[in-house]
Amino acid sequence: MLNDLVLKNRSYRRFYQGVTIELETLRELVNLARLSASGANRQALKYILANDPRRNSLIFNNITLAGAEGVDSFISKPFPLTVFERKILEAWNHRYNPSPLEHMLQVAGKAIQEKDFPNALRRVEEVLASFSDSARAWTLKGISESGLGQLHEAEESLKQAVDLNPSYVKAQETLSNLYLEKGDMKSARQLTEKVVAICPLRMKNHMKLAHLYVALGDANSAETVSKNIARLFSDSGDMRAEIGDALLKKNFNDVAERVLNGSIQEQKKSGRTSPEQLVHIYNRRGIALRKQGKFEEAVLNYLEALQIEPRNPGLHFNLGTAYFKTEKNKQAAESYRAALSLDPDFKEAANALRYLEKHFRETPVKPLRAAGSQPALRRSR
Repeated sequence: MLNDLVLKNRSYRRFYQGVTIELETLRELVNLARLSASGANRQALKYILANDPRRNSLIFNNITLAGAEGVDSFISKPFPLTVFERKILEAWNHRYNPSPLEHMLQVAGKAIQEKDFPNALRRVEEVLASFSDSARAWTLKGISESGLGQLHEAEESLKQAVDLNPSYVKAQETLSNLYLEKGDMKSARQLTEKVVAICPLRMKNHMKLAHLYVALGDANSAETVSKNIARLFSDSGDMRAEIGDALLKKNFNDVAERVLNGSIQEQKKSGRTSPEQLVHIYNRRGIALRKQGKFEEAVLNYLEALQIEPRNPGLHFNLGTAYFKTEKNKQAAESYRAALSLDPDFKEAANALRYLEKHFRETPVKPLRAAGSQPALRRSR
């Protein structure tokens, strides 16, 4: 059990940001570390207690670990503490007291930001003439070449960067984006999988991987990514809803239903989601249920959503459609009328009600605009 916990947590670099760790708890943890064994009883490690979001942000913005960004080969293999200290100093100096080499790379990076790709490429080639083993320089070269439309050359430069330092995430992210630009989804997926393994705390890479899985038809892997996002990040309901929506558009309806279920549960638990956003996710789940022929479940889904936003004409319309599919025509007509009372210009609801009145002899009722009503969510297509 202990072995499993260590393996699962080896790449974690901070606490979940959605939960504040009390200073007293931090003090207890540091005290335990202070009492742990230390060579010659030197207790060389020093600690600063920080649990304020603003102070934490200042700390996190000034550290670079596991090749996440910045310094080449920052952590690519085990090394003694003295080397680690040197790496820390290098990272600090690169940012605040750059060497001539670092200055040239910074100039090239700024030229890339300004889309001055010829100047950036010239600067990087000057660096590589003396420092051909710099993964960061090769990465900047690839970005510059890509900006100039030299995609083949860019691919070769980025491959060189990855070969020099497989832990340099920026190189792999950029090469993955290049593969996407070229339409090579499989290569982009393979690289993104590596990036997520190296640096698991970047939400954007998890989302990119999920969308790649969906595009390649691997719905179950996209669902796994959704679960990983829920495990790693607080307040990830919106991201899971996005994955569910992507699955729904590709007609992976059963998997979309499960992902959207998880999103709704998380959104309700957090209590920080707007009613409009939550209703949107309910609506998408209802569509997933209807596409699977689960009309009774769709009815319950829309009834639950209407408890959140009872004056939403789109929800009443979708509820009516679900009722119609279960042959509950009276309830369907009532739902369509409710939609029209909130939005008299709702053409789809008017057409559906007219169909019921014609074929099932439902009593026509002229819809009235509800006082103070505002047209809301239209029927999702």
